[in-house]
Amino acid sequence: MSDLADGLTTPVGRVLAPLLLERERRPEMWQRIVALLIEPRQRLVTEAFGRAAARGEIPSSAVSPSRVSAGAALVLARHLTTGPLSRDDIVEVVDDVVLPALSR
Repeated sequence: MSDLADGLTTPVGRVLAPLLLERERRPEMWQRIVALLIEPRQRLVTEAFGRAAARGEIPSSAVSPSRVSAGAALVLARHLTTGPLSRDDIVEVVDDVVLPALSR
């Protein structure tokens, strides 16, 4: 989550919000962004959750697309609405949203 929050403040990250507005008009461009930026990170999170499930730290049923994307979606939404997130903000997202969702 910290890497994502930090990445949103880089030149590439700052371009993401305007590109979101072009998603409907230029779906091929958006699909490329998804393939290059979003899907690789979602795979990493899915793999990390899968390893946690294999160790018995979370139920295997907790590894779902919604749970995989929830933390990142919240970080992005908060960044777009209130600006860059602090480390305390990231800890709150992980502790109050991601971990409780995984423990169900």
